[in-house]
Order: sequence, then structure tokens, then C-alpha cells
Amino acid sequence: MRVAVKKFKSGERYVFLLNDDGVPDFWVTHFVTQRLRMTKAATSIEQYLKDIKHLKRWEEINNRNLLDEIYSGKVL
Repeated sequence: MRVAVKKFKSGERYVFLLNDDGVPDFWVTHFVTQRLRMTKAATSIEQYLKDIKHLKRWEEINNRNLLDEIYSGKVL
């Protein structure tokens, strides 16, 4: 998993999280697009993504899936 940056012709930088298979993470990309992109700078978004990447590694190490746990009511 890695943080990637796409630079558009306009000069805008779009930061996103790529899974190990090279595909952007759907939910993280959705979050960035809907909540961060219009109000945060690319460097701020990059820090958010580094934090999310760390959380996803924690999930892997601990064999957890936080989204499933939230949906099933196991996590508040």
C-alpha cells in the first residue's frame, strides 16, 4: 500500500492511496474526494492518507476489518 500523487494539467495535485495490487482504495478515495479535496491542501491530504495507511496496516497485523466490525455493531 502506498500514497500516490497525480498531477493534472491545471497543476492541481490529487493524492490517493493505492492498494498493493496498484488499484486505488475505493472507500479512502471516496473519503478524500467527498470530504478533503475541496478544503485541504494536497500536503494535508497526504498526511491523512499516511495515517489511514498506518491504520490499515494495523488491521492486517491484528487480523481485523474495522468496516465489518462497525457495520455489525461491534465497534462504536
